[in-house]
Amino acid sequence: MTKLTAMKEISEFDSAMLADSTGIDIVTIHMVEQGIVPVHYDHADAMCRAMDVAMTEMFPSLSEILTLADALDSEPELQELFFDPANRMAIRSAGLDPDLRDWIMIVDLRSANERRYRVSSMEMDKIKNELVSAKDANGYICFYSDCQQVIVKKNAISEVSFVVGASYAQFSSRERAYAATMVFEGSARPEVVGLHPDGGDDGEGDHPFASLLDAALNGRDLPPFLKVETEDDDEERFVSIHGLEVLEIPMGVLFREIYSKNSDARYVGPDSGLAGMDAQGEA
Repeated sequence: MTKLTAMKEISEFDSAMLADSTGIDIVTIHMVEQGIVPVHYDHADAMCRAMDVAMTEMFPSLSEILTLADALDSEPELQELFFDPANRMAIRSAGLDPDLRDWIMIVDLRSANERRYRVSSMEMDKIKNELVSAKDANGYICFYSDCQQVIVKKNAISEVSFVVGASYAQFSSRERAYAATMVFEGSARPEVVGLHPDGGDDGEGDHPFASLLDAALNGRDLPPFLKVETEDDDEERFVSIHGLEVLEIPMGVLFREIYSKNSDARYVGPDSGLAGMDAQGEA
């Protein structure tokens, strides 16, 4: 049982209640609870305040650092404390992002599309290392952004920049729980496709996107086609991966139990009005 799980049970909160109380996406809460992603300080503080518990209860190993943080008067002082070499690694190891800033990754693609992603400082460091240490432009960069797993083809990138406080349309699983975004070469705008809520399986009981991510992470080619959801039971649709520059997969597709226990996300399919929106969720 994780500390966040224990705090929820003691405070009689479920993930949906915590999401409603804090405005944090329910998928983000699940990913933090499972230790998949680090939690931003503001999110950790908001969750603790909602449940009326101290931050030290979520991060008992950081009690001394967090007690010092409570006595500080400004964010720059707090950032300096967290960036102290003696503290930074301990904070990261505890699952808390030591960087208080909101980093936005801006990716300019050869198709002339631009994608923006909010990333933790840990994901940012990983991406920078992959870009700098790459021997060639083959393969993919895989990272988490908000509630999405993002796969970017390296040779589709013309430029990557990291900016603090850049404009950004936040992903919302309430609106796009099962809507994946695909960016193709030569396409003027991304395509949004519906993914089946249960994810299906690959015939061996494995989640197909787990296999897809494993291929991307290990330098293998992605499968040539991706099955997407339609709202017509008498229709099946497959999208070619050929020419794919970016694939953004909502994490709720990989963690189906989130929506089986909570009812705050609605299904978004290819014919549910999303086609009239751009892939960042803006009309």
